[in-house]
Amino acid sequence: MLIRDIVNIVNSFKFSLDNELKKYPTGFFKEIRDYGMNVTIYLVKDIPNSGIAGLTNSQFYSNVVISIKESLLFEKTLNHEIMHYIDAYLNSKMYPNTVETEWNMLNPTGFVYGVFDTNYDYFPTQNNNAYFFSNYSQTNYKEDRATLFEDIMTRAYKRPCYTNGYPLYSKIKLLAEQIDAGFNTVNSDTIEYWEMFIV
Repeated sequence: MLIRDIVNIVNSFKFSLDNELKKYPTGFFKEIRDYGMNVTIYLVKDIPNSGIAGLTNSQFYSNVVISIKESLLFEKTLNHEIMHYIDAYLNSKMYPNTVETEWNMLNPTGFVYGVFDTNYDYFPTQNNNAYFFSNYSQTNYKEDRATLFEDIMTRAYKRPCYTNGYPLYSKIKLLAEQIDAGFNTVNSDTIEYWEMFIV
């Protein structure tokens, strides 16, 4: 591969990165950094031995590392990994409480993460009463939140399952409430990007 080709690839992803970050309120990421949680985002050729498109390492809150594989799903993956970064911030800020407790109350009675049931998924069933966006969402509460967040941040139109009265609407609403409560830069008078399907 020529240097020119590499530069073109990087510039293309930088353009996508800039466009996605504009969806967040001014000062949003600065607020997390000012709390002591810096983030570094790497564009990588591959994430070895994983088969995944992105990875967030928040083991050290002082420097969260997001690695994103080159792919056509860059925007989705970026927002997915950003949700992990947001959750690391919210969980640290809310300690000893977590976002998990309220979130789990929106799951079906008796449901346990890590035990997969495709009947609960919006994909592939297209069932508006689904509790999870996809089977991957049932991995754990963090993946549940990030998978839903990636979809609402990259959609141009509202899915029927995001209508008031359905389980995924309730999850988006709680997600928005938790983000709003955790950030001073989120204005209650403004409809943030992640709220556009619940107004």
